[in-house]
Amino acid sequence: MTIPWKNAGFSYTDDFVTALANDNPLGGVDGDHVFWVNAVDAGGTWGVAAGDVQTVAVSGPAIFNLDLHNSPTNGSNPNDIDGSANLVIWAGAMSSLPDWSVLGAYACIDSCSNGRYDLFTNPPPTGTAYNTAYSPAGNFANLPGVAYPSQDPACTPQSTPGPPGGVGPPPNQPGGANVVSICGIIPSAVLQALMPPAFSTHHIAVYAYEGLNFNCDPSVAAGPAGWGVRSGGAAVQDIVIDGQGPTTTLQQLAPNNGFQNNPGNLGFLDSLRIGAKIDDSSSGGSPIANAEVFLTPTAVPSGSPAGTLTRCDGSTQPDASLTGTGSFMVPAGGTWSGGSVTDAYAYIPLAEVRACQEGKVTFWVHGQDAAGNWGPYTSVSLTLDKTLPTLSALTINTVAGVSSLTATATDPISNGVNNNIVGGEWFTGADPGPGNGLPVVSNVAPPPIFLSGNPVTFTFTPGAGHYAVPTVVSVRVVDAAGNWSVVQTVTVP
Repeated sequence: MTIPWKNAGFSYTDDFVTALANDNPLGGVDGDHVFWVNAVDAGGTWGVAAGDVQTVAVSGPAIFNLDLHNSPTNGSNPNDIDGSANLVIWAGAMSSLPDWSVLGAYACIDSCSNGRYDLFTNPPPTGTAYNTAYSPAGNFANLPGVAYPSQDPACTPQSTPGPPGGVGPPPNQPGGANVVSICGIIPSAVLQALMPPAFSTHHIAVYAYEGLNFNCDPSVAAGPAGWGVRSGGAAVQDIVIDGQGPTTTLQQLAPNNGFQNNPGNLGFLDSLRIGAKIDDSSSGGSPIANAEVFLTPTAVPSGSPAGTLTRCDGSTQPDASLTGTGSFMVPAGGTWSGGSVTDAYAYIPLAEVRACQEGKVTFWVHGQDAAGNWGPYTSVSLTLDKTLPTLSALTINTVAGVSSLTATATDPISNGVNNNIVGGEWFTGADPGPGNGLPVVSNVAPPPIFLSGNPVTFTFTPGAGHYAVPTVVSVRVVDAAGNWSVVQTVTVP
């Protein structure tokens, strides 16, 4: 590359680095560059050219494998490294040239004008191999832009991942290196100060800086003039500060008498399924991490008769001190998949439901996002109906040899609850057991519909060929909670 002279005063038209950039518009300035100089006399005779090599480091070290622990966070959520609420930063850095070493690193939030957080590098810039007897504090502090923190406990290598702590840090290696690991923290107080608003996204930029491999004390300008410490470009990763928990939408519960096992139960105990949708999409967008359900019976008043059951219709949500102690819900698919909207289920043993008094049984549910926020409680009530329906006014009407039966069924109110009559069955001879008879089909609706209601009067014709007349026909009905009435009989002539 030729750099023209401006005049006999030997001034460059461009400085060296600018000239390199002009000659390499696509980059590639870093590295060793050979340049030649020769002169011409007034007679036009050129002298012998002399060459030299100049090493240029402009870009600074590169950052790779940047990893933040944890994001999202609410500033109080324990990280998965040391269990503190600090943001732990891990990364690697590589110097731009082989004869330069990475000396340190720092992080900034959104802009370095907001302050910087110095990070630990390993190997750190210390040791006799490069710095003789000089320590970083007395040595590299005199280089522009260099600061070096102590090693945070979160950056201490451990025998097994995560808290609690394990073995201590390894011995420091001398003088930094071409490739180093980076680790450090941003304190939880800084994260908490980023709220309000309830949730926001911020940019964490990590920079590394490098210098020549000094073979002596750099504080006395042993390095080439003008070659101080050079910072590299930033590696940027977003962190979500989320201080608002997810919302919960609950599926309605079908009435139950305490014995109706819900579908989807893979356990050994008959259970009631509580279904919920946990949604953080409009309150920070953090992944859903947990959900729990509470059934909070009230104590039986003193002096109550023996066998009195607790009431479970509480209208007050669980106390905040109980958060995290409820029955854990199972995410759809078996794992919390990382989405901000997740369906979850809990299976409550029916024995716990039966232990409540008849009436309304209230369940309280809330979810937790990955930032550590529990959302507000949402409740859903089950109609626990233990009272059998009644069947009355069973009459028979025979016209032209065809007999029709008419009956009235009622589900009485007990403890403030009752349900519709939703079906019926009939049989002759021995009782086959509830649910095993022949279905009652209304004469005034297309089969096989049973017109439900409470009370409900229905008329049906027992199917011909199922019995020989005269005979006794037995009838019973069932309510929506699964309770079957006592059998009523009538003789068909």
